[in-house]
Amino acid sequence: MVKRGLVCRLIKLIKMKNIRLIKVGFKKRSLMFDIIDLGNFSLMVFQFWFFGFGIAYQLIDSLEKDIAEFEKVKKEWNTNKS
Repeated sequence: MVKRGLVCRLIKLIKMKNIRLIKVGFKKRSLMFDIIDLGNFSLMVFQFWFFGFGIAYQLIDSLEKDIAEFEKVKKEWNTNKS
């Protein structure tokens, strides 16, 4: 249940513009995902053990906020340029 929710949220992030998830995988009781590319930004490689799901959720929450902020700034920049 927790794994499925986490994967769904990762997929939601992947579908957003300019994001490329290199690899997602489950190994025994750990969650691993590699580099998430966000335009000029990229996140480092993370590996969470089973007890680290809270950290993974927090990371994804903050990433979603970062993406929203990034998109907002990009939109304003494009508006000001034209």
